Amino acid sequence: KWKQTNVLSQKQKGFVAVIVKIRNGNISSDEARILAEIVSTYSSDAARITIEQNILIRSIPEQYLANLYNRLSNLGYADFGANAITDITACPGTDTCNLGITGTYIAATEIEQLLYSKYESLILEGDINIKMSGCMNSCGQHSVSDIGFHGSTIKKDGLTYPALQVLLGGANYGNGESRFGDKVIKVPSKRVLSVITIVLDDYLKNRTNDEKFNAYYLRREKIYFYDLLKDVADVEVSNEDELLDWGASEKFKPEIGIGECAGVKIDLVTTLLYEAYEKVEEAQYFIEQGKYRDAVYTAYSSLIQSAKSFLVKNGQKTNSKHQISEAFEAYYPLIKSKFLASSFKELLNEKETDINKKFAREFVQQAEQFHLAIDELIKNIKDEK
Repeated sequence: KWKQTNVLSQKQKGFVAVIVKIRNGNISSDEARILAEIVSTYSSDAARITIEQNILIRSIPEQYLANLYNRLSNLGYADFGANAITDITACPGTDTCNLGITGTYIAATEIEQLLYSKYESLILEGDINIKMSGCMNSCGQHSVSDIGFHGSTIKKDGLTYPALQVLLGGANYGNGESRFGDKVIKVPSKRVLSVITIVLDDYLKNRTNDEKFNAYYLRREKIYFYDLLKDVADVEVSNEDELLDWGASEKFKPEIGIGECAGVKIDLVTTLLYEAYEKVEEAQYFIEQGKYRDAVYTAYSSLIQSAKSFLVKNGQKTNSKHQISEAFEAYYPLIKSKFLASSFKELLNEKETDINKKFAREFVQQAEQFHLAIDELIKNIKDEK
């Protein structure tokens, strides 16, 4: 089952990529260190974090697949169902985000357990996806998922129920086109398992041969599913437990503050500068480890990030590394006296065939000096204003 859902063939013959399913995107630092060692053992490439909150390990020789599986299994990260219906992307919701209206992590875990116990055939088909967000912002990607949920409330007779808005029929077609899901109905959060059961049972019972869920929804349309779920949404008959959100011990109380998602206004320039300096520190670490190419690449990324912070401050576009290097060229004369390179492009493109410790250290020092120069430029702009 794991091989069917979590292993992808690469274009390079004899190599595969493996998706390590990380529930809710949460992994401890101790487990991450062990996973990093596993990646180093079986892959020559860096692992990647996916938009589904998983980890992708690439370029694994096929003959080592069983060994890799055993190592992942011992670590507790060999669940099958990657990119399938059980691979639920959920934002933190009210666990950490003040914009969150309801919690999502526990709800997502409860749904996942239901799916593993009752709908294994749908997991192996790998067709349906479920995504959740604690508020209307689509951090969990609920807007473009087959089955989506976002946090909301239901008020009735002076009571407020934590609720989930049910969205159906969303899709990311993978060709630059997508379809936003329809907001079908709102239900108390604690009834989300009933929603999943009713919708999937209906789909399995009434679909035509090989009909995908999204096609089934579009054929039946929104009103059909509203009628299917309206009894679940009715709070005329409810219990005390439904006034509590998943994992909560106190009655639900809607409050909205400053959050942590993409909708939050932050000091982007300061953040970019801070990240640029983090890259300098990371490059210095690589030098200590004898990974000189990694050090040079990371220092290069710091140069780009520092330049980006200045350009953002000036309201200029920074959509790509090429655009950043082109745009900053006009401002390089402001700090040119601090560097030997005659242009920003020259500063970026200093290369040596043999990237040794001496070259790496000098390049990293240059990135650090550039970061300090940009920081000073930005402070001068603020002082002038």
